[in-house]
Amino acid sequence: MLVQKTSQIIYEDMIFTSDAICCNTNSWLNFLEYGINNKGNVIVIYSHICPEVLFVMLASLSSEYIYLPIDIEIPLARVNKILSQVNVRVIITEKEYINAFEKYETCDINKKLKVSNERLFKNQLGKGNAYILFTSGSTGVPKGVLVSKYALERFINGTCKAISFSNIKSIICITSISFDIFFMESIFALMMGWKVFLASYIERRSPRIILKMIELYQIDMLQVTPSRLKLIKILDPHFDALKTIKLLMVGGEQLSILLLEELQKNLQCQIYNAYGPTETTIWVSYKDITNAKSVLIGKPIEGVSFYILDSNLSPVNKGEIGELCIAGSTLAEGYICNKEETSKKFLYASNLGRFIYRTGDKCRVEDGNIMWLGRNDYQIKLRGYRIEISEIEKCIEQYELIDLCAVVYFEKNLSNKELLVCCVIPKKGYNIYDINKFIKIELPRYMWPDIVLELNAFPYTVGGKLDRNELKNMVLAMISS
Repeated sequence: MLVQKTSQIIYEDMIFTSDAICCNTNSWLNFLEYGINNKGNVIVIYSHICPEVLFVMLASLSSEYIYLPIDIEIPLARVNKILSQVNVRVIITEKEYINAFEKYETCDINKKLKVSNERLFKNQLGKGNAYILFTSGSTGVPKGVLVSKYALERFINGTCKAISFSNIKSIICITSISFDIFFMESIFALMMGWKVFLASYIERRSPRIILKMIELYQIDMLQVTPSRLKLIKILDPHFDALKTIKLLMVGGEQLSILLLEELQKNLQCQIYNAYGPTETTIWVSYKDITNAKSVLIGKPIEGVSFYILDSNLSPVNKGEIGELCIAGSTLAEGYICNKEETSKKFLYASNLGRFIYRTGDKCRVEDGNIMWLGRNDYQIKLRGYRIEISEIEKCIEQYELIDLCAVVYFEKNLSNKELLVCCVIPKKGYNIYDINKFIKIELPRYMWPDIVLELNAFPYTVGGKLDRNELKNMVLAMISS
């Protein structure tokens, strides 16, 4: 069932019961079937978050159509690159954007649809493909990942076997629709029969409001990236607003042991570390780290296999570091309209007898679980040494007068020399001389930043992760001026 009897959507001052959700979903499904002349199969959603977004997704999931959610904050130039790669049936958007898509069939998401007597919505997951999500491409062209309904079903079943949700009745939805874990906070939650508190555009842009909502509605479950948790900690050092949370799921980036210790000290809830690339369908492993002394990503869910491989795709020896490769029933088939990138990441490992996805994540096995050690592309060669960007960041974040730290590396700067820049968001009382003294005590000389820059805020992607590319552009502009 896509919507249980106890499911609700709460949005601003509106409450949608399960009957109202199903009725609205049926209206959208009737529109998708009979109200469109175009023969394409992709339903594009380009809108601010609202209940209609969920109705369209539910309608698509119960039919043969595929939905493509695009965050309203993604520039139209990038949106057009995305649209050129798919077979668009209709773009469901807001009235002010309809003229931007003149060559496509469009529909105002706030349009009052006719209620049909014909019941097309069967309240169950259909067959075929579920959705397309676009991730960043190294060539500057976004890569589209096509996820099947079977893969989605395996994710749902595997998650429910890995985690007990018996005491969870509500969740707050704060993730961008362009990020795959939005499904967890919305459709998955409705399938579980929970109340979904759908944060509006204004609400989700304010961490203070989000914290007030969690307190006011006594939210049971929160899913969040480490970057967002760090922002919450700045506003709420002891996580007082999260006291009602029963299950905290953290993922999307590496969770530091320091942040985990702060969570453990201040919260009584279950804490799970979740891991999963978009290409393998949302989360594919979970680890209960409520009382853990280290941050592990756990073991794969049912139907998924993890392999730690070397550059020749051979298994590494026990305890050695290698690239995490994933096989199993949740894998996407590749990137749409991009055979070159697909061949690099999705390939057949003859020695394993399986198709695998190369994550680019460096890992090793520890006590039967997987420890995530960073990205291959975060490793740099600096002053003759190979080092991890994250190692510098973790060290500097231990300094008590720094809230956040991010390091930017330029292989060649304006003077044609390599440059390492440390960006920090300081606390009151911060002193540039003291932080430089701390760095020189804690880090070897070859890891010392050339410049320490104070910033008021870091840029983040629509998915709530640190936007390293935008940060690099900001730093370049500052040191060039």
